[in-house]
Amino acid sequence: MNTETTADVLARAKVAAGWPTVADLEEEYGVRGRYIRRAIASKELNAFRLNVLRVDPASWAAWLASRQK
Repeated sequence: MNTETTADVLARAKVAAGWPTVADLEEEYGVRGRYIRRAIASKELNAFRLNVLRVDPASWAAWLASRQK
């Protein structure tokens, strides 16, 4: 059961508004959007949907580092 309140969701949305979109990451890093969305779906990346998916930068950095080993 989800116990997040409306205020919690709005606070997260405010923070996530500054996060890069999947398209931004695709363009900047050359990683296909399909792989980014797949990592989001499998919970490897944290993301928030504000009309488009926005990816948590800390989550992105950790995911990218794990792929470069």
